[in-house]
Amino acid sequence: EILLIDDHSSDATPRILERLAREFPRLRVLAAPDLPAGWTGKTNASTFAFQQSNPKSRWLLFIDSRVMFHPNAVWSTIHHAEENHLDFLSCILRFEGKSLVEELATMIQNRSLLMNARAFGGGPPAAAFGHGSFTLIRRDVYAACGGHARFPSHPLEDFMLAETARRWGAATAVAIASEIVAIRRYHGFTDLRPRVVRAFRNASSDRVVNLIDRTSLEFCLNVLPFLVAAGSLLRMAAMGTFDPALAVMSVLALLAYLAGTFTPRACREICGFRPWVAWLYPLGSALWTFLLLLAIKDRLFGQALVWRGRQIEARQTSGPPGPSSDPLS
Repeated sequence: EILLIDDHSSDATPRILERLAREFPRLRVLAAPDLPAGWTGKTNASTFAFQQSNPKSRWLLFIDSRVMFHPNAVWSTIHHAEENHLDFLSCILRFEGKSLVEELATMIQNRSLLMNARAFGGGPPAAAFGHGSFTLIRRDVYAACGGHARFPSHPLEDFMLAETARRWGAATAVAIASEIVAIRRYHGFTDLRPRVVRAFRNASSDRVVNLIDRTSLEFCLNVLPFLVAAGSLLRMAAMGTFDPALAVMSVLALLAYLAGTFTPRACREICGFRPWVAWLYPLGSALWTFLLLLAIKDRLFGQALVWRGRQIEARQTSGPPGPSSDPLS
């Protein structure tokens, strides 16, 4: 069965969903209940979907609305999980970009994902890993550990669900499923900007010192080497003489820039961008630095952390309860 939760949409979504429900009999469109105090929209909608789902089902698959599937994606994922005796499987999708800005953002944002995942052959991740756009979990495990209701206000609900399942003894794994599942996360800069700024503030626990630290690292490691190399070469060209110090500086900076291109090129397995865009990774990092500065500005000026009209609270990731804790009432 397919459950689609409409979380208080204010646009044409309800009318579109009504049409789809008439066209696809297995699709049930449900309206999310009012948001309880202390909950986020994602955890509330996911918990409601679980409560409304078939109690005899073996698996629950949580996805986001922008996910695009190969016809065999669900079957392949469940088959892989059952064949490997897994209770929880989070899949890394292929992230598509349809413009240069989207390609740069996709490349920079997902450069570390390959370090956290193995091939679709599976295997346990080094640490609990959850990807909210595609998470498969056994129904009995979800019910036993409390699911999303265990951390109703946490902004990183995907990682929390993975950690919760693992602490309750579930066999967890992460896999790359970029050949069968894809997502276009952003639609232009106007869509990208507020979502990435919100994500930065969430990931940093909305602390200025954490945002400054990340901004400094992003700029110094990924933007500055290219600027130093280009600046040194231009300086020598302008002087018309060879300067050994500037030459050494430019060579070292150029090597740092070239080394930085390897990670983006490795990301092409999960990211849809044109091959030559990998050489523009300093530009992508400059975009990321700019968005980090916007997050710092919003935090310093006391701008509330709001998403789709709802105020949310950034929190630090903390360990969820384990099997020894009292069960949910």
